Amino acid sequence: MITGRSNARCFYEQNKRENLMKPSDVHPLFGETSQAYGPFFGPYRQKIAESGLEPPEWGTLAVAHDYMPDPVSVARLQVRTPYANAQRLGERLASLADRGLLERVGADGYRFTEEGERLFRSLEEGLVESMRALEPLSPADLGRTAALLRHLIDAITVLPLAERSCFTVNRSSDLGPQAPVMLRILQYLADFNAFRDDAHLRAWRSHGVSGPAWEALTLMWRNEAYTPAELAEKLAIRQHTADDYAAALDELAGKGWVMERDGEVEVTDAGRTIRQDAEDLTDTYYFAPWSALSPADIDAMGQSLIALRDRLIAMQPAAETQG
Repeated sequence: MITGRSNARCFYEQNKRENLMKPSDVHPLFGETSQAYGPFFGPYRQKIAESGLEPPEWGTLAVAHDYMPDPVSVARLQVRTPYANAQRLGERLASLADRGLLERVGADGYRFTEEGERLFRSLEEGLVESMRALEPLSPADLGRTAALLRHLIDAITVLPLAERSCFTVNRSSDLGPQAPVMLRILQYLADFNAFRDDAHLRAWRSHGVSGPAWEALTLMWRNEAYTPAELAEKLAIRQHTADDYAAALDELAGKGWVMERDGEVEVTDAGRTIRQDAEDLTDTYYFAPWSALSPADIDAMGQSLIALRDRLIAMQPAAETQG
């Protein structure tokens, strides 16, 4: 016979399970936690400044290093970022070669020179130095967070390579278990971002549109931009002009996904359906390997990231003052 107390216990246990964080709850914490690291990169930023490299140049150099020992090229860089201006990427690689950090291989490839490798390792040491003294939570709590994240990393790693190509390249920058735990956590968060890129690229590339056109559709679908000029401003990091985005919008109009009205461009019903379907498919691909984790582990990962994010945010004023 079930007693009233047993009924209460069953209800309590069911309620606990229903309140567990879901993958869709945990995913946004990856980006939020990564952003909370920002003020703690003092020695790292100092070394980049001393190198004479502008942040975009250093970013390209770092991504190029992920491809080692294979050469890097504009085409390879655009596998993950088809939204970027290919000409500007080429100019950045050529500039790094002119500095003696890369050398040309074949018609369009580049690889690291000894000087480039020395500089990269020096800057990497700055990153390690920035993270070594950072201990926002207890060593046990940080170790537990890293272990939970690593469980998901391992689940992604066993997927077919075609489903995780960006993730695999990004994993090349992992310094291994000897790295400071805060750096390992940051690496895993970046790896998840790369896997999200893999999932989204799989979801939309079959539609046969260019990267800039697809990203323009995304911003309009989110109601964040309505004209080529606004797209160029919002997506300045891509280094495309307003004319480039005007051409991208023409591409979308040819598909029937956008239309012009009163000097602004709006997404059609067909365009909204296409973009939403791609978002849903992205989630399907991205969250599939999460099934390797138990609901309790997913919840624990989320709770650990909340604690880490919140503690980093609380520590930021002191870090900014010291910087």
